[in-house]
Amino acid sequence: MSNQPLRSSRAKEALRQARKAFNQNELHVQRWFRLKITLGYATVVILAVILILSAVILLNHHRFNHSTVFWAGRTLFRDVPGVVLTVWKITLHPQFVALLEPVIKN
Repeated sequence: MSNQPLRSSRAKEALRQARKAFNQNELHVQRWFRLKITLGYATVVILAVILILSAVILLNHHRFNHSTVFWAGRTLFRDVPGVVLTVWKITLHPQFVALLEPVIKN
């Protein structure tokens, strides 16, 4: 009989630790989601600005010197797809999703 309170206190402590781990995991998932959304929107805005500037330079190539047109073309056709692929692989890939799952396994 004296062993019963010990089991009860161990069970309470295990439950407290499981709740704490779950809450920490929940906070991690929330922060990761916020980071992904922020990075996604920032990438869209930055890429739109880069695309517009590069397109203006390439369409009005007679107004700019040769090296400026070269770098605008390089940025448009090499750097922009690289940034898009990098952001996709790091944060927006659908298989790379942090899931919230139970801490206690049966």
